[in-house]
Amino acid sequence: MKPAINPNKIVVFTGAGISVSSGLEAFRNSGLRTVGLHEQLASPHAWNRRRKEVIEYYNWRRECAGKAQPTLAHLAIARLEQKYEVVVITQNVDDLHERAGSRDVIHLHGELRKVRCCGQHALVSDIGISPQHLGDTCPDGHELRPHVVWFGEQVMQYSEAGRHFKTAAKVLVIGTSLQVDPAAKLPKKGRYRAEKLIVNPHFDVADRPYSYRIIHKEADCIVPDIVAAWLDGQRW
Repeated sequence: MKPAINPNKIVVFTGAGISVSSGLEAFRNSGLRTVGLHEQLASPHAWNRRRKEVIEYYNWRRECAGKAQPTLAHLAIARLEQKYEVVVITQNVDDLHERAGSRDVIHLHGELRKVRCCGQHALVSDIGISPQHLGDTCPDGHELRPHVVWFGEQVMQYSEAGRHFKTAAKVLVIGTSLQVDPAAKLPKKGRYRAEKLIVNPHFDVADRPYSYRIIHKEADCIVPDIVAAWLDGQRW
């Protein structure tokens, strides 16, 4: 039996597109040199063979993320908590949702601000925007690695994210093309009776999950209006 829909619950699912105006590049649409570097270094193989380069790469990304600022869309999403139970599920590894004020954020692909132990217990530590250094270890002596999901690794908290989609009365998908599995499958778990929107100026309607409405606009231009309508108790 399907779980009951919570009429007060909103799930917001975000990808790289929500952060473009923050100063961060959307990897799939710009910064081709960065894309190539990411493909070379974001893997367990690179960690084993090119560890110093991997650490330097993530130190650079952490520094860039620290300089970025939450967008109008990030800030609007946080305002939804004035009236609703909101769960943000993001494919992004920055902390812009948290800095905007969102309190319940699931990071499917990990977090730049954190490192974790390579040992059995995988202890996670928040280092903020500080650089990681080659040879840094956790208390049990194992080396620390970036707390991010690399190619070939499983996304984090996928089952928990899916459960949230199944109980939400409203779903707002922002800044993702829904092309990368398994995260791309999550919106399909939204309920038929839920109000479901996708905000992405480049979204291909052929890829639309069933019963979603597509809004071909930039997030900063339309998300604040959607939020205002929802806070006023209206459908968009």
